Amino acid sequence: MLSLVHNHSRSYSSYLRHPLFDNYEDITSEEINKLLANQQVSITPGELNKLKSIPGVKFDLPLNDETLPGFIGLIGRSNSRVHRSGIYMFTHITSGSQYIGSSNNLARRLFGYFRHEHNEKENSGLLLPLLRKEGVAAFSLEIFIIPLSYPSNSYLFLEQYHLLNKKFDLNTQRIVQFRALRPHNIYLYDREGKTLYYSSESHSKLKQELGIHYSTFNKYINQDNYYLNFFLITGTPYSVLRTPYSVLRTPYSVLRTPYSVLL
Repeated sequence: MLSLVHNHSRSYSSYLRHPLFDNYEDITSEEINKLLANQQVSITPGELNKLKSIPGVKFDLPLNDETLPGFIGLIGRSNSRVHRSGIYMFTHITSGSQYIGSSNNLARRLFGYFRHEHNEKENSGLLLPLLRKEGVAAFSLEIFIIPLSYPSNSYLFLEQYHLLNKKFDLNTQRIVQFRALRPHNIYLYDREGKTLYYSSESHSKLKQELGIHYSTFNKYINQDNYYLNFFLITGTPYSVLRTPYSVLRTPYSVLRTPYSVLL
């Protein structure tokens, strides 16, 4: 059995109608692929079955001295070099209402909820008002970690699978946006933009490989500030005069560049 709801995502018609199902057995790869056809992504039945078989790990909230180490062991820390992707489910204990979300950096996303760092613009549906009103103790949390060997967009397919079940009544957005995964080139130049020290096809890859915290990255990208008072971080390509080949092959040597220049 299915019901029809409206979606108001900017990337689609404001009145796009799509089905929500009562039972998971009705949510197939075919249904998912039809929904995502205009995003030019698809998943096979076998791939979906692998994602469905990933076990969840449940946590009572708030975390305490006993559960916090296991939580960090599962998802890492916000500034960890290796980011774990996956989905998470908040369940309101009293009402049974549920919210599902996903992230390619679960530690940053989930600790952001606990620290009240997210705002109403982050497509968190009806979850955030309820969190602010009743606190995290009113919820339980279940996390599903995507194995590192799986394709990078696997967590989005798993989220879309669950979003087609109408039990997630705290969600207001029902279509996952894969377009955010398209390459967003990013460059590290000297202050004058004449020497290219590093480039990457994605913001997250640059932050991970160079060990730059996301809050630091956001402070310097496309700004008049210079990282380490030396690097220009920008998404704009320049005509460079020099590209140090050895530096581009060894990302960590990039961050030693300002000091070698001063010697």
